[in-house]
Amino acid sequence: MKTNIHTQNFNTDEFNTNESNLAIGDRGEGVKELQTLLQTRIRFIEGLEIIGFFGKTTQLAVKAFQVRNFLDDTGIVDSQTWEALKQGRRQNLPVLKFTSCGDDVARVQKVLSWKHPGFSKGYYFEEIHGDFNLRTEVALKMFQRDQQLVIDGIISDKTWEALMALASVISYTQYL
Repeated sequence: MKTNIHTQNFNTDEFNTNESNLAIGDRGEGVKELQTLLQTRIRFIEGLEIIGFFGKTTQLAVKAFQVRNFLDDTGIVDSQTWEALKQGRRQNLPVLKFTSCGDDVARVQKVLSWKHPGFSKGYYFEEIHGDFNLRTEVALKMFQRDQQLVIDGIISDKTWEALMALASVISYTQYL
């Protein structure tokens, strides 16, 4: 199954947010700007209205956006989430390969472990620990094969795009 990322391009210069953290219960113009960006970046968010109140629906939409952009899915809009929302996706994703470690590797392992009939058979079946070991490399190569990517066990631009597309599907089933 080959998947594509769909993001809508628009002028983010019109948004004047001070990029302060936003969380459930917050109100105001910053929340309206957030809700406008979320409506543009994530299609088909049932119940998300631009009302200036950060409620449960806004929080779920934020978490969905964070999952599909390999950010911590806290539901809190921090500076990394603001930047990804403005750009349409997370920028400057690292190249990951055998022996890499950290939060991004753990997020990849989590996405590769996801199973859903018709979308993903699951690729990674081990503990999620953030170390890009041999089992992570094998899982990634199987994913790359299924996505018709270069099978090199390295996560660079094209593989990130495919992983983000899979994470997009995951975010809908988990949060929306």
